[in-house]
Amino acid sequence: MKPALGQPLLPYDVLLRVASFCSQSTLASLTAANRDLYEACVLMLLDDPVELKDSKSALSFVDFLNADCDTRWPRLHALVFGDIKLDKEAAVRLVDHLPLASSLKSLEFRHAERTLSSDSRLGTVLTGLQTVTEVDIRHVGLRGAKMLSAMKWDLESATLAELLVSGTYPSAGNGDESAGEPDKPAEDEDEEDEEDEVRRYDAPWLLFRADQSLKDLQLHNWRNRDVHYGICPMFQELTSFTFTTSDVFFPRTIPWMWSFSSLWDLEVSIGRNRAVPLTAADVEDVEHARRENLDDQSSQTHELWPHGLRSFRGSVLDFYALGIPCKIYQLTLELYAEDMRFLPAVLETARPSILLLMLQDDVQISECSKIFALPGADGIGGVVLIKDGVEVGDDPQVVVYEFVDALLGATAHLRLKAFRVSLGLVDTSTDAAGGNCDNRIDSYVNALDAEKLSTRIFESAPATLETAMLQLSWHDGSTECEKSIKVSRGGEVVVN
Repeated sequence: MKPALGQPLLPYDVLLRVASFCSQSTLASLTAANRDLYEACVLMLLDDPVELKDSKSALSFVDFLNADCDTRWPRLHALVFGDIKLDKEAAVRLVDHLPLASSLKSLEFRHAERTLSSDSRLGTVLTGLQTVTEVDIRHVGLRGAKMLSAMKWDLESATLAELLVSGTYPSAGNGDESAGEPDKPAEDEDEEDEEDEVRRYDAPWLLFRADQSLKDLQLHNWRNRDVHYGICPMFQELTSFTFTTSDVFFPRTIPWMWSFSSLWDLEVSIGRNRAVPLTAADVEDVEHARRENLDDQSSQTHELWPHGLRSFRGSVLDFYALGIPCKIYQLTLELYAEDMRFLPAVLETARPSILLLMLQDDVQISECSKIFALPGADGIGGVVLIKDGVEVGDDPQVVVYEFVDALLGATAHLRLKAFRVSLGLVDTSTDAAGGNCDNRIDSYVNALDAEKLSTRIFESAPATLETAMLQLSWHDGSTECEKSIKVSRGGEVVVN
C-alpha cells in the first residue's frame, strides 16, 4: 500500500510495535491489508491462545498452520479445546499434525471427556508433547484420567475441575447432565480393586509424573483422597494449592500435608449457602470434620507443615473445620456473624502476622474490639478490613471515621505497623432515596481532607504504626468510582 502524496511511510519497526497492541481480529485484518506485515502478524496471532470451537474451526486451524508448517506449528504456544466433540475428519487431521506443535506450553480442555472421545489417539498424541507446562482440564472422566496418568509433561501449573465419575465426589450435581454420554470404562478394562480406583482419579496420582516440577495445583469439585491410603506421591516443589467445592463437603486434610509438604499458600472454599443460617446439625458436621482432621494429625509421628504457611484464604468456618495445624503468616478470612464462635480457635492456631478480614453484611464494625482481644491476635502487625454495602446515611463522614476509629481503638494494644480500611459505600440518605442526590457520596469523598485524616490516625494510633490507607468505592449512577488515601507517619500523603 503506497502512502498518500506528502505522507511519510511509517517505519516497519513502528508498524510492528503498533501491531503488537492489536486484538486478534485486527491482526487478522492486517495480514490481508499489508503484505509486509503478513508473516509477522501471523506469528503474533499464535502468541495468544488458539481456541478450537467446533470441527470447522479445527480444520481451518490445521490448514492455516500447514500453510507454513515449519514456522507456524512451532510458534503455537497455547491451545484451547472448547466444549466440543470433533467430527472424524477434523479429529484425524488434528491428531496427524499435533506432533508438529513442538513448543506448546499451555493446554486447556473445557470438556475433556467429550473432546477426547473424538479420536482415541488424541490423548496419546497430546501426552507426547513434552513441552507442556500448564494444563486446565475440566469435566474429567476415564479418558481424561488416562491422558493425565500417561503424560510426559513437566507440569508447573495444573487445574483439574469437575470430576465426572459417579460416586467419587459426594455431590448430587456432580455429574454433567449435558455431557451427552456418560463416562464408561473401555470394553477391555479389567476389574480393579478399590485402591486402584482411588489412585485412578486421585489428583496426586494422576499428576505423579510431574512430582518434581509442579508448583501450583487447583482442584475444583474434585474428589479428595481417602485418608486410609497413606502411600502417595510427594510434590516437593508445590507451593500453592487451591481446593473448592460447590457442595458442603469438608475434606480430610492429612493427604494434603503428606503430598504437599512444602506448601506455602492455601486457598479453600466450601460451597455452603451462607444466606441460610447454620443449624445445630450443621454445627455438629463442622465439629465432626474438625475432630477427624485433628485426630488424623495427632496420629502422625512428625510435625506437619513445620514451617507454617505463608498464606491461607477462606472462611472462618472452612479453616476451623479443616483443622489447619500451623502458623499462618497472612490470614485472609471471610467473617460471618455466626462464625464468631469459631474465630478464637482459628486465631489461636494461626497466630497471623497479617490479618485480612472480609466483613460480611451481618458483621458490625463494633466486633473489632472482640476480635483483636482474642488469644492469637497479639502478634498481628498488619490489618486489612474490607466491607461492602456500608450504608452512609445522612452523614458519610461520620460512618467512614467510625470504621477508622473503631479499628484504631481495637488495635491500640498491638504493635501495629500498617493497616488498610476498604469500604464499599452505599447512599441511604433521605435525599438519595428521593433520587435528588446522585453525586452525594462523590462530592463527599472528593472533599475528604487527607491531611486531617492523617492527623486523626496518628494521634490515636500506636507508636509502631508506620502507614495507613483508606480505600473507598461507590457508584455514581452507572459509574463505579474509587478513591484511596495513603498516609505515613513521616507526613507523606498520597491521594489517588
